[in-house]
Amino acid sequence: MEVVKRVAAALAGLAAVLVTATAAADIQPPIKPMPPARSGDDLTVKLSSHQAGAKAVTLTLTYPAMLQCGRPRAAAGIHLPASVPLPSKIAASDVRMNGHLVASVVIRKHVLTVTAPRLTGMICDSITTGKVTLIVGAGARIANPARAGTYTASVVTAGSVHSGTYTVS
Repeated sequence: MEVVKRVAAALAGLAAVLVTATAAADIQPPIKPMPPARSGDDLTVKLSSHQAGAKAVTLTLTYPAMLQCGRPRAAAGIHLPASVPLPSKIAASDVRMNGHLVASVVIRKHVLTVTAPRLTGMICDSITTGKVTLIVGAGARIANPARAGTYTASVVTAGSVHSGTYTVS
């Protein structure tokens, strides 16, 4: 009788494992949103002054990106023309993504790497494609190129490359 009870318990355990495995197989994997498509001309570049050689220019960049609860999720590499004078450092307090202070800014050559704002508190799980507006304020001391012309800037974020032109006169 004891053997029968042990066999029955083992069969019950095996049935529970099979039911769990079958139920797990029926669960669909989560849908992974695709990042915005790579595009050659979907970056909007605005300057507070278009005058050649202007100092302490506010730079506003707008591009498509994945947002979590309306907030940027990924760092952005801002590639500026070599003729744009840059300071050696830019404080995180001079840069905002969608209205929030960024976590950090690093400058290497003519690329500003901006880390997305830190998310705090409860965060929802809504991920959608939207627009990121990245503002590098006048306190960052970025200047316009000394010569008039049309220049190209680009933003690299989460595997997507966005570029746009702007004019200095």
